[in-house]
Amino acid sequence: MTTESAPAPRRRPPSLAQEELRRAWHELRGPTQSPARAAAAVALGVFVGSFPLFGVHTPLVLVLCLWLRLDAALGWVASNVSNPLFAPFLVTAEVEVGSYLATGRFMPFDVERLGEVVSYALLGAPFVAAGLALVASVLAYGLIRAGRALGRGRWRRTPYALPSDAPAAWHAIERLAARFTPSTSAALGDRSRFHYLRVKLLRDASAKRVLALAGATPGALGTVLDLGMGHPELALLLLELGAAERVRSFGCDPAVVARAWRAACAEPALGAELEAAAPEELLLLARAAATGARAGEGEAGVDTILLFDVHSGLAPAEVDALLGHAAALLRPGGRIFVRSVDGARRIRSWLARSGRADARGQRRPARPARELAAVLAEAGLETEVVRAGSRLGARVLVVGSAGRAPVALLR
Repeated sequence: MTTESAPAPRRRPPSLAQEELRRAWHELRGPTQSPARAAAAVALGVFVGSFPLFGVHTPLVLVLCLWLRLDAALGWVASNVSNPLFAPFLVTAEVEVGSYLATGRFMPFDVERLGEVVSYALLGAPFVAAGLALVASVLAYGLIRAGRALGRGRWRRTPYALPSDAPAAWHAIERLAARFTPSTSAALGDRSRFHYLRVKLLRDASAKRVLALAGATPGALGTVLDLGMGHPELALLLLELGAAERVRSFGCDPAVVARAWRAACAEPALGAELEAAAPEELLLLARAAATGARAGEGEAGVDTILLFDVHSGLAPAEVDALLGHAAALLRPGGRIFVRSVDGARRIRSWLARSGRADARGQRRPARPARELAAVLAEAGLETEVVRAGSRLGARVLVVGSAGRAPVALLR
């Protein structure tokens, strides 16, 4: 008689919030856990926590441990040496040591001399803190060595890694961020830039919309042309994910383009074409490409066009002309993605653009998204306006889709 085994329970899909918490915990604990590094974390925590600077112990310990790649969780626990039970004795010891260093004798209790307590405590705190840190680090080192002798496996720490069943976009964003800054770098600034780019792409509503339309089909977006004023990370992400077959991106900041080019050339190379161009040059490039596509010269159009934040570098008439030429470049079934600030949301758009100048040093009012959609509709595209940020924000994404008939060139 054969018995059928019960089906394995279906695993829940990974949660981005839970994965970020796991990553943050691994980042706080540091890359390795040796007895010496653990003892250093305890010493740092006790040293900082012994100072009479109540209220700033935790941020100081976290910053220093992250900078030195020590166990921040262990350091935070050790910094609580100045807890309500132990703080009176700690402060008293610091005052007495400071008084002895300043006057050569201990300070007797005198209500009239309470004003000297603060200065004596600050003077004696480094010496008391150093002594306690030395004792605590020696104890921690001995306890951890003893614990390792009793059970070695419990002390091993594995670096964080995304689950294998995480969405492909998460893995692609991880790889792309590592191209710009290695995640294993020991420098706090490098790790901060790595996490900033990774979180930026994970939270970018515009990127989510573009990736959702790309789906899981390889090369779904075909040939991509990026004519935006922002950074080319999204265009590179499409190549990293395999959603684009070819990418050509123009940027207004030569330093940003050079940094993106180095990232794209890292092995395995993405093969992206990146060039620097001034805002007015983007209009000329689009006009020349559209005219060539119309005449059947050069490349026969593109499948996807990214126009992000073009309002920040071009006048309204130039933006309209750029949208018209971009529409003429689209192949049948192609899409244009225009990210902008919706001027119809007056207060929100003012908050989004307050204090910001465009690439030419001018400040222009944000245009309503319906005006941008109307320009694309006039060029024969089907348009849709979707929110590209939080409900309180004013960023929108105008999506224009080309039908199967050729799009006429706007003059």
